[in-house]
Amino acid sequence: MSKVEIEKFLADLKIAIATHGLDVVPRRPNNEALIDLGLTPSIREQIVLNLDYRDYSEGSLPDD
Repeated sequence: MSKVEIEKFLADLKIAIATHGLDVVPRRPNNEALIDLGLTPSIREQIVLNLDYRDYSEGSLPDD
């Protein structure tokens, strides 16, 4: 993905969060990890809202 594509995705994501909020699927292992890390819903949202293109690593890998 290019820098422009990543920035566009993040801008769209931030608009969606501002409109609808950040909804995380409640899966037990995920919830336990988030609790262990002390990541409240508010903190998670702030982390996502502060992401920028430099935080991108790679896209999804092909599912063979």
